[in-house]
Amino acid sequence: MKYDCTVVVVTYNSDLNKLYSTLLSIIKQKNISIQIVVSDDGSFNFEKESLEKWFEKNSVLDYKIVTSEINTGTVKNVIRGVKAADAEIVKSISPGDLLYDEYVLYKIVSFMKKENLKLAFGKGAYYSQEDDNIRLYDFCNPKDLEPYKAKNKLKIQKNYLLYRDYVLGALFVTNKMLLLNYLAKIDGLVKYAEDCSVIMMIADGIEIGFLDEFLIWYEYGSGISTNGSKVWAERIKNDNNNCFKLLYNAGGPYKDVFAWHLGNRSLKTFWYKLQCKLHNKKVSLRKTNYIQEMDIEKLRKQLEV
Repeated sequence: MKYDCTVVVVTYNSDLNKLYSTLLSIIKQKNISIQIVVSDDGSFNFEKESLEKWFEKNSVLDYKIVTSEINTGTVKNVIRGVKAADAEIVKSISPGDLLYDEYVLYKIVSFMKKENLKLAFGKGAYYSQEDDNIRLYDFCNPKDLEPYKAKNKLKIQKNYLLYRDYVLGALFVTNKMLLLNYLAKIDGLVKYAEDCSVIMMIADGIEIGFLDEFLIWYEYGSGISTNGSKVWAERIKNDNNNCFKLLYNAGGPYKDVFAWHLGNRSLKTFWYKLQCKLHNKKVSLRKTNYIQEMDIEKLRKQLEV
C-alpha cells in the first residue's frame, strides 16, 4: 500500500472551522505516511472548492473528496470513505475531534503492525469548548479497561455483549477490508451507529488491541451519542436493536443475552440484571484521574487556529 494509514473525515453540515482544526491535527502527524479522505453525506452547502483551496494552501496532495447528492446516514457515508482509502489501515474521525498529538497515528499503527492486529483503540480525552473556555471531562469509554490490558478475550466479550460497556466509536483504528466486511453486514439495517460493526466483530471473536495512550481529543456533547437529543437517542436505540437482531439470528453463546437486550424476558433475566448491576457498581467505585493525564496545552494549541 502507498500509505501507512488513511484518515477518513466524515462530514455532514459540519462547521468549517472545526473541520479545518481536525484536518490540521491530521496533516501534522509525523513518522507516518497518511492519506486523507473527506467523505460528505449530502450536506446542504458542502464547500468543496474552499476545502480544495485549504488543501492547496497547506501543501496537501494526498487527499480525496467523496460526496453524496443526498443524505444517506453515517454507515453509508463511512463505507464511501473507507472504500476510497488507499491504505490497509483506516481511522475515521469527525470535525471537532482532534488527533491527540502529532505522533499518535505513528504509535497506534506501529502497535497494530507489531501485534498483528486488525482492530485497535486508544484512550479518548473528552473536552468541550464555549468561546475561549475549555472544559475537560474525567470520562472513559469503555469504563472497564482491565480486560483489554490483560488481553482477556472472554471478559472483553462479556463486557461488550452483556454489560454493553462499549469503546467510544471515535477511538477505533481498523483494517480496511475487515471494516468494510462488517459494515456491509449492518448496511441497510443500521443507519447511524457505524460502531455496531465492532459489536459484531467482538461477537465473532475478532481480537481487539488497546494502546494505553490518548488517541484523540473527543468533543463531548457534539456527537450523535452525546448531544442529549431524544430524537437521536431513539435512532441509536433502533440501530442497536437491529444489530442485536442480527446477532440473535446468528446464534452463539450470547443468543439469550441478545434476546434480553431486545426486551425478551426469561428465567435468566434476573441473573443478567444482577450481573450488570454488580459490574456497574464495581466500575463506579474505581477512582479515575484522566484529566490529570491530559496535556491541555496540546489542545489549546490546536484550538488556536
